[in-house]
Amino acid sequence: TALLAARLLGLPALHLGSGFSLPPPVAPLPVFRDWAVAPPGFGEVAEPLVLAKLNTLLNQRGQAPLAHLWELFHPAQTALCTWPELDHYAAQRPASARYLGPDCEFVPGAAPQWPLGQGPKVLAYLRAGHPEIPELLRALNASHCRTLCFMPGATAATGLPGLPNMVYSEVPLDMQSALEQASLFVGHAGHASAAQAMCKGVPCLMLPNHAEQFILARRVEACGLGINVAALARPVDYAALIDALLAPQGAHQVAARAFAARLLGF
Repeated sequence: TALLAARLLGLPALHLGSGFSLPPPVAPLPVFRDWAVAPPGFGEVAEPLVLAKLNTLLNQRGQAPLAHLWELFHPAQTALCTWPELDHYAAQRPASARYLGPDCEFVPGAAPQWPLGQGPKVLAYLRAGHPEIPELLRALNASHCRTLCFMPGATAATGLPGLPNMVYSEVPLDMQSALEQASLFVGHAGHASAAQAMCKGVPCLMLPNHAEQFILARRVEACGLGINVAALARPVDYAALIDALLAPQGAHQVAARAFAARLLGF
């Protein structure tokens, strides 16, 4: 909508975005929910309808029409701020695509205060509304993980277990420091948090809440850097997933360390 407004006003635009907000320059645009089969010819029918609406507005403002819908997302200056491993549209991206990498700036936060003990440290960034979080947290505790969990509204949330190996925080944490100490990151597959974990060589256990996160979690899993819980059959054996992700010489730890080594200096 912001890019359309800029076009209507004749303003130059720079589009900074991850793969999801910068779809590939193809017509019709791909249906990103590829797990839900679209009706035959859906894109060929839907895209001209949208394009006609946009061009009516552009014409009223005396601006040049769009030949294809993808042009709206690609003004004169674009910046694909991701890596191929985190690109939602990697399969459809042209070979000429230039990946600048994600914005991995670590913003200030509270110093990590880990639970006492000897178990592996796990950093979790979660939203209390996901129905399987209590089960997951209990599995982390049973696996003797020392979990530091940032969860807005945690103190008011009902059904969250009070566990000896668990510390809840309602304020954002110093992720750089926490990830440098952590052996596992648990989150909802947000682009920024996944990229930060990958920068530090920490595999991810991902519980996506919506389509954009699901696609990204699928990409991370395909690279061997984590597990996409949403793609698994229910009930989920969280204890087995945690064991697999934490195994020091396991496939996920090895892949995460190798990926981080390639990012040195990023």
